[in-house]
Amino acid sequence: MGWHVRYIDQALKHELLSQEWATEEEALEDAWNLAQQDGIEITAIEGPDEETVPMEDVQAWFDHRIKKEAGPS
Repeated sequence: MGWHVRYIDQALKHELLSQEWATEEEALEDAWNLAQQDGIEITAIEGPDEETVPMEDVQAWFDHRIKKEAGPS
């Protein structure tokens, strides 16, 4: 079993599960891409053996990604 992103699509008013990813990093990247869409809310990133990434860690990863894309100040 691999990694999945759980998210809510506000347009569908339904929680969905992403495709399976081999690594946590791939799941975080997928979560980032999903979060860039209007009406998408990430609710969890889940891995093998019921492992989950705390939402604080997901937000920290997102914040780092934003800084990385912004480039040097």
